[in-house]
Amino acid sequence: ILTVAIGDAGNDVGLGAFAGVIRENLPFGKQCRCPCGAGTAPRSAAEVAIIADVSNWGAAALAGCLAMVKGEGSLVHTPGRERRLLEAAAAAGLVDGIEGWVGTSVDGLPMETSLAVVELIATAVRQGMKAADPARSAPHLA
Repeated sequence: ILTVAIGDAGNDVGLGAFAGVIRENLPFGKQCRCPCGAGTAPRSAAEVAIIADVSNWGAAALAGCLAMVKGEGSLVHTPGRERRLLEAAAAAGLVDGIEGWVGTSVDGLPMETSLAVVELIATAVRQGMKAADPARSAPHLA
């Protein structure tokens, strides 16, 4: 079974292939602030790593890739879905790890930023799917 990791801060499960770089270059990579002091570099390495500024955006991009490969537009992540997910996460009490409080922000960024990035990804995927499907392309002028 193929394993895929999506990460943004170096402490994400599956990014063990980058453990040395994480230990040397990221705050707390070598030594974390918790009692274990072992650092935040993960040990497990996935076969494929997707690195994104925000992991959620990497997941949206992966969903877009799957939509294109499968030719299935329903797999595209949308701003509407993102909004519902962030609102549900806040309602469940999940804390933004950067801000340190419950809300709809993602990694310290307002929800509107995530909605905009998801819209950019979705638009690019839809355009790519349209271009790949000759039946949807504009007729050629004679």
